[in-house]
Amino acid sequence: MSSTMGLILFICLSFSMLPGVQGLVEVIAAVGVGAAAVVAAPAVLAGAGFTSAGVAAGSVAAMIQTPATAAGSWFALSQSAGVLGMAATTKAAVGAVAGGITYVASLFV
Repeated sequence: MSSTMGLILFICLSFSMLPGVQGLVEVIAAVGVGAAAVVAAPAVLAGAGFTSAGVAAGSVAAMIQTPATAAGSWFALSQSAGVLGMAATTKAAVGAVAGGITYVASLFV
């Protein structure tokens, strides 16, 4: 087992022992989904048409782009991530949100 995998397992086990936290399986699922979301985000952006060369012609992004797209809008931020890649803070936010949603959903299953 790599040291990274060992550290992730240790973190999952530690979180699962906190009061109010459901169980190890739910925590591992949440961490796994969060990590998968971070890995998949660039592919999802490219698939939607936010490429390193700009908005791809005929893509979903091209269909929703308007001449009045405001700076700082979700469209502008997605385009920036497609061209420059996602910042570490953005990756952390994507992973945390996806993992959090997964964990909360697991409480109702």
